[in-house]
Amino acid sequence: PNALQPEQASTADLAGDGVMVLWDLNLNQLLYCSYLGGTDDDYITDISALNDSLIAVVGGAWSFDFPTTGGVFQPEFSDTVTPFVANAFVSVINPYEGLTASTYYSGDQDWTNSLGVQVDSLGVSFFGGTGSPTLPTTPGAFDTVLNDGVSTYEDAFLARLSLDLTTLYY
Repeated sequence: PNALQPEQASTADLAGDGVMVLWDLNLNQLLYCSYLGGTDDDYITDISALNDSLIAVVGGAWSFDFPTTGGVFQPEFSDTVTPFVANAFVSVINPYEGLTASTYYSGDQDWTNSLGVQVDSLGVSFFGGTGSPTLPTTPGAFDTVLNDGVSTYEDAFLARLSLDLTTLYY
């Protein structure tokens, strides 16, 4: 009941959407199940629950029309330069009410992917990898340059957004 996206939105060959499944602690009752994605290939890599009415989901999106919400940190797909690359995404979902907040998180060049997430009452922390030299960073961050300027173009990142996904804390 109350699925955010009851049917797959992907229309490309061999493309798919992420699927979220939430069970009760005893694995006896399905509490929530929904697709999440746009018309291209999108995937979920991790889910974290704050409580029974708020979950955070991260992954990668190739879809320019991945579901985002207004006023968030990065509502638009950012890499229009490199073909066939993913943007990381972070979504906060209330299984009973729908999509609370959803944003891309990426630089404007090359790929970015979210791999893990932890949500608490103050925000959403997530980590992943990127090949983008323009990934958003904050002043005083430990490392603000892609792979310290070396040309292998791969770096890990750790970021934290506010719970409404409007503010980048780090």
